Amino acid sequence: MKISVFSVFFILLLLGCKKLHESEDKKENHKNKEVTKTANSNLDNNMNANSQTIKFSDLFNEGVIIKFTPEDLKNTTIQSELDFKIDLDLFEKEVLRKDFDVENLNILVNNETFTNSEYFIDSNWLKYFIKKYDLSLSLNGVMNSAINQEDLSAVNIILSTGYIISKDELALALQCKESSIINKKINKESNGYDERGELIFYDDKKSRAEEIFILLRKKYNYKIFDKDGYTNLRDDAMNSAYILGEIKSGTHINIIDNKDQKWLYIETSNGRKGYVHRSRIVSE
Repeated sequence: MKISVFSVFFILLLLGCKKLHESEDKKENHKNKEVTKTANSNLDNNMNANSQTIKFSDLFNEGVIIKFTPEDLKNTTIQSELDFKIDLDLFEKEVLRKDFDVENLNILVNNETFTNSEYFIDSNWLKYFIKKYDLSLSLNGVMNSAINQEDLSAVNIILSTGYIISKDELALALQCKESSIINKKINKESNGYDERGELIFYDDKKSRAEEIFILLRKKYNYKIFDKDGYTNLRDDAMNSAYILGEIKSGTHINIIDNKDQKWLYIETSNGRKGYVHRSRIVSE
């Protein structure tokens, strides 16, 4: 059978079209695979970002300098602050009130009096987390850090929550004041070198020990106040606890233990000890 030139040409044309179509299909399939691969990669990245665990120490790590406040983050355009805001949001989504470790707040207490300190965090962050996680009744350890490190701003923030000072904390403030006097004397007489020839790294100008002591001594003037004319002294920190006796309104007291800021362990001037609810204690 003879095949005409036209028939051969037509067959070749059909084969060419088929190959061209197959080539286009392969390109389209490859393109779709690349798009799918990219989409899956982006999804994986988003999932990894969302599943990333942010610790408090990641936000406020050793050596960090944070001069911006929580309020500053609302309208910031600074990249480092925007990055911090993302991490903060992740942390707050992961950590509920009951899971927040109050000891984290010690990181937010500054230590500017000592020149070898390598960090600074604006005190508004301490106020922010106390309010955010409702920690006003659990600040005993933080107050001790603030007194020791002469952070007057932190002390004021804690006091603003209605914090009740203990007798031991007042004694600690006095001890820090006396240490401050000694350190200032070393700076003056020995150019900042102690008896072993080592620098004490104490900055007289930034010392706040005396101010803290004066503030706490003024605040530590507690007495009982109850509209009924007296309050109950109990043998345990609860309303149902056994009543040891009554304390008249106006009676001055010492705060022996304030770790539980809801129920304070107190002592009266005549030596009676027991628990009194914070709502019955006022500072003159």
